[in-house]
Parts: sequence; C-alpha cells; structure tokens
Amino acid sequence: MSQAELEAYFETATLPAGPIRLNEATVIQDPELFVRVHLHSLKFNPPNKIAEPLLYRLEQLYHIIEAESAS
Repeated sequence: MSQAELEAYFETATLPAGPIRLNEATVIQDPELFVRVHLHSLKFNPPNKIAEPLLYRLEQLYHIIEAESAS
C-alpha cells in the first residue's frame, strides 16, 4: 500500500485496544500512538530507506485489523 492509502485508511479506522502483537519482535502497547507517530514521521520526512520500515509496520497493522474485522 502507498503512504497516501495508509493515511486515508487510518484516518477512519477503528483501532483495536492494545497490546497487539505485530510480529515476533514487535508488540504495540498503544495502537493510536503507534499510528500517529508513524504517520507523523512519514509526513515530515522525505521518502528514504528509513521510511520503509514505518510503511511496512503500518501495513502489517492494517492487515491485522482487516483480518479481525473479517472474522
């Protein structure tokens, strides 16, 4: 997903309560703060190699939320 698509999604998404296990090494304690900080970092920094993990983690969270809402 693109940065713009993720921003649009998280503007209206209902975030689950934490903690959320994103992967084997990452647990999100405060999903709202996680999304806000990641989107802010992406918005105010030019696209580069540092931004790739931010986009990847937001996309992982997107898939978790969508999987939970589908079940």
